Amino acid sequence: MLRQANRSDAPLFITEYKDGRGAPPKNYYRHYFGRLHRPQDFQFLVEGMTRILNQPMQVTSSYLPGSQKSVKWAPEMLMLFWEALQCNKRFRAFIIESNRSHDFIILCLFYATEYRNDPSKQGMVKMCIFILQTLSVEESFGKRLNMKFEAQDTLPTSIRIAGFRGTYADYLIISIHTLMTSSKGKLDAVYPALMAILKNIGAYVERLSSAACSKVLQLFASMSSPSFLLANESNNYLLSALLEFINVVLEHQFTRNPFLVYGILKTRKKFEALRTFTLESGQQEIERQNQLKKAASSNDGLTGSASHSMEDL
Repeated sequence: MLRQANRSDAPLFITEYKDGRGAPPKNYYRHYFGRLHRPQDFQFLVEGMTRILNQPMQVTSSYLPGSQKSVKWAPEMLMLFWEALQCNKRFRAFIIESNRSHDFIILCLFYATEYRNDPSKQGMVKMCIFILQTLSVEESFGKRLNMKFEAQDTLPTSIRIAGFRGTYADYLIISIHTLMTSSKGKLDAVYPALMAILKNIGAYVERLSSAACSKVLQLFASMSSPSFLLANESNNYLLSALLEFINVVLEHQFTRNPFLVYGILKTRKKFEALRTFTLESGQQEIERQNQLKKAASSNDGLTGSASHSMEDL
């Protein structure tokens, strides 16, 4: 289930700070890094980054019980990659146009999913999400998500989706749903960033699979429930962002996403209920749900002993 979320602004970028004594000193490393432009230089950087970041994935794919999955240098390499995306537009274009962005999508989702419930690695998990948000603002990134994802069977178990057949957009959407519904509230601060990723790619995604559309509508059902909307004063922003994603897809790619249209029609009662939602009706619905839970728990107590007896037989 989704946990309540706090409203979060866009990720902070690495910048130079003033010390109160005039202009900050010029960061020459950042300046000259931003001027790199040769494809062979970018290729050298990408190969080095992916070689290090791939190591935990390779271990996870083949490790024996009791072995250790090291993430040494991974946070530093992710930070370098994020900084490179921000300070060098040519590097960002190279990553996307060469389709190496697909590799980094998988890498970021691996680290975010694998360590989403590890308190000591929450900073790295959030950085992975911010990297995806940075990439998602590019139009060409969104369009290239429509490529078919054929290497899913080679992924570690933690990020492998059973029976998956779809595009990178499908995989990204399903993974976002997993992060939001299985992180036990540890990632609530970056829910807005995850929703921003969806909004940014909405105008370009085509032929979304039935599974991906189902996850989108499951998120809508959770976010539009009175218990979620009234749990936190900022939760309505998350619902608004999800609705904006759905609207953008319908506006720009209506005919190319029949599964989403069909799913919306099937769940139209939930959309109609949201249209008539008020604070009073929301409180009444929460009270009604609480009464149903109490009744169900009472029934479980009565039937539990009978079930236990049948199991003993």
